[in-house]
Amino acid sequence: MIINTLAEHDKDDYVQLTAAERIHVQMIPILASHDGVRQVTALLRSRLRRAAH
Repeated sequence: MIINTLAEHDKDDYVQLTAAERIHVQMIPILASHDGVRQVTALLRSRLRRAAH
């Protein structure tokens, strides 16, 4: 799931997460001056390589 924090949010948009769900939340910082798709692709490739070894 991709969360866009630039939009306006109402209180109804928020969902309570359990502790078990929170451990799976990841933040991937993407610099505004770079291509976000390329950065995420590189991140996923590196994780796949690490998992394969």
